[in-house]
Amino acid sequence: MPSWAKREEDLVNHDRRTSTRRRFLTEAAGIACAPAFFPGFSLASPTPEREKTLVVIELFGGVDALSVLVPGRDDVYYKSRPTLSFPRKSLLAVDDERGFPGHLPGLHDLWQDGRLRIVEGVGYPNNSMSHFEAQVIWGAAYPNFAGQAEGWIARLRRELWKDDPRPELLTHVGDVLAPSMRAKDLPVLCFDRPDGLDWISPNREGGRAQGGETPGRGDEDPPRILNELRGTLSLSQRLGPQLREITASHEPRVEYPDTDLGRRLRTIAAMIDAGFGSRVYSVQHRNFDTHSSGFVHRLQAPMEFDAAMHAFMKDLEGTSAFENTLVLCHSEFGRRLAENSAGGSDHGAAGLMFLLGGKLRGGLSGTTPSLVELDPNGSLIPNIDFRRVFAAVIEQWFGASHVPVMLEELDVPELI
Repeated sequence: MPSWAKREEDLVNHDRRTSTRRRFLTEAAGIACAPAFFPGFSLASPTPEREKTLVVIELFGGVDALSVLVPGRDDVYYKSRPTLSFPRKSLLAVDDERGFPGHLPGLHDLWQDGRLRIVEGVGYPNNSMSHFEAQVIWGAAYPNFAGQAEGWIARLRRELWKDDPRPELLTHVGDVLAPSMRAKDLPVLCFDRPDGLDWISPNREGGRAQGGETPGRGDEDPPRILNELRGTLSLSQRLGPQLREITASHEPRVEYPDTDLGRRLRTIAAMIDAGFGSRVYSVQHRNFDTHSSGFVHRLQAPMEFDAAMHAFMKDLEGTSAFENTLVLCHSEFGRRLAENSAGGSDHGAAGLMFLLGGKLRGGLSGTTPSLVELDPNGSLIPNIDFRRVFAAVIEQWFGASHVPVMLEELDVPELI
């Protein structure tokens, strides 16, 4: 028996012992965290057409709005944050009242170029301060829903591209599939590194895959699981060399930072530039959970995001893909106004969303939350539901009705 076949047999036995499809596919498949690759799905060749593409970046942990748009002329800000605040003289001006802190020069440069729009005061009623619940709520676009649900991007795929079976229409680059892409029996391409797609190739001994979670049912029988694994094997054999060639031949126009986010955005830029065919890409970046002071807790995640985002936009600039690429960045909640006893900031209700792109009209949207009128927890009060921003992307970027995706009619702001 070939080693790869023996590996499949061992994995089926392992799945019987663990009784969980999630762990089985996580350990077996080189395509990390792919929820479903069914036999019969074909992989089309990359297309040269420049269709509109969306890149969704989830900033995990809760981005502090007041550490991005710093109100440098507001005494309340400085009184509320005696050690957490940024000096007025160090700010990179956004308007007469506010500016980016000096460690975010990339965002400031994109702002000056008119490539960045910031939506202020984003949130939803009765905000959950749990990271897990809030991620699910944002991913499903169901406020106050804390159970498993189909993601809004998955619903977008069903609505706009329901007759196209290609798994790569939705692509997540990372080790755990984004909640927004999760859906029962929906094929999604998901990997962390292009060279990881041949882990179960017949000419390789294989090993423990670098995988993440994948939704599924624990009551599935091993023959069905094995069929899905064989479908994954077939597609990975076809797709792996293609992706490695695309990423290896891509010559970035700028230098990317040597970080996980920088590497993943470089991969996405290569795929977009090559006309790979994905309509929505997603990636996650962490950790913005700044409960305490210190470089790691306060500045590392924002600085890595700033450098990687700037490199990604400058890499695409000047290509035919640039004007057909929109980037949407969001976090699951914001932070409170006052610093805590550890010199950090705790979970808050209102946050920011970022939109970046070649066709974007840069600027500010939404209403700046008051630093005086706070909620009972000391949080900034949101004034725009995050689902309205999603609805604007659906309507103004993809030219489709948002109602079937958001599952209700919303007031859509003009953002793009």
